[in-house]
Amino acid sequence: MNKLVLAFILLSISTFSQSESLKVASWNIAWLGSHGYNKRVADDYVQLAKYASKLDADVIALQEVEDGQWASKVFGDEYDYYFTTKNWVQKVGVAVRKSSGYKVISTEYKALDVGRVRYGLDLTLTKGDKKLRLLAVHLKSGCFDKALDNNSVHSMPETSKRKSKEKNACTKLKKQMMPLETWIDDSPPLKD
Repeated sequence: MNKLVLAFILLSISTFSQSESLKVASWNIAWLGSHGYNKRVADDYVQLAKYASKLDADVIALQEVEDGQWASKVFGDEYDYYFTTKNWVQKVGVAVRKSSGYKVISTEYKALDVGRVRYGLDLTLTKGDKKLRLLAVHLKSGCFDKALDNNSVHSMPETSKRKSKEKNACTKLKKQMMPLETWIDDSPPLKD
């Protein structure tokens, strides 16, 4: 789903002048937080910080990170962090480099929660007369190769626990498409 996040960011960036540079990225840092699934030790954070340094992005959509305290273990104090507040260990967030000069307004996009799934994070970044709007998401996982039309989802067999889980994931992912399309439709049109 990271490609989807980048698609929104890149579409919005086209309104900027070519002299302005803004590097954006998306990173799913699996299970980064205080919960038992995070088995990382100090050396792991050193390695993650090296990757973050090489990434050198101004805006980073983050998935599966508990909060800004955990994100700062990887990205340091150079960023401001914005996260959804749903009581969920795998949150969606965005890191914005402080030196980029952007003012940030963040709003949770709760419409993506179609039943025990993550919120999105709708951000508007402004700098002078420039404005960038993006939606950071981590859509429902577990539906990897099925079409999301009604016939495909409803006709999926539930012959095993795994198949039942996959059908549930595809059903939720399909339900997330409408709020995602609504967000896109409600976004201001791109300027040439």
